[in-house]
Amino acid sequence: MALYADRFGGSRPLAGFAHAASFRWWPLSIVFPQIGAIPSTYEAAACTLSAGVPIALFPGSDHEGFRPFWQQGRADFGGRVGFLRLAKQAWVPIVPMAFIGATAPLLHRSFVLPYLFAWPRLVGVKRYGLSVLAVVGALLIMALVPLAWHWRALLVFGWAASPLAMLSWLPVRVQIRIGAPISPEALFGDRLAADAALVPALSQVEAGVQRLIDGGAIN
Repeated sequence: MALYADRFGGSRPLAGFAHAASFRWWPLSIVFPQIGAIPSTYEAAACTLSAGVPIALFPGSDHEGFRPFWQQGRADFGGRVGFLRLAKQAWVPIVPMAFIGATAPLLHRSFVLPYLFAWPRLVGVKRYGLSVLAVVGALLIMALVPLAWHWRALLVFGWAASPLAMLSWLPVRVQIRIGAPISPEALFGDRLAADAALVPALSQVEAGVQRLIDGGAIN
């Protein structure tokens, strides 16, 4: 990432979280390690951080990734504090980062869709989204495909469940903003702090990301 290289230098490695199930699926199991991805597990993260390699991750996971488009301007990690637990154990700072702009807007985020579509649960996704493209494609199928209604309904289901319905299609400029690192001392106080310290730390990180979304100064 160019912004990372500008800030921290082009020679410093950077790892990225990918769902642990992805490393069991070919060809992802071959491609991901080659591009610096690591499984999103505590063990892999601890090993990576102990080697001095920072990790890029999305703390809200599927809660954040499948949020509806009208919530795009709100930093919300869904109460997830696993990334903070990792930072506390490794005693490393957290660098807030915000992505601004949706190229594949979603209408709805659901716990039911992963089970209805089946394949998201197979790869470990607990929430899945219904995209604008899925709805538009479904309407076109029902209106234009010259088949009996039950065949059209089957096509609609297949289209909505397909990853193709999540393709980027809006010509929107996506901005990436990186804030100043937040030290572990500022987040947790000390290494012996109880897990209760993770909750105010989460609010602090979300507030830092929110300032970037709102157009605050980029340090």
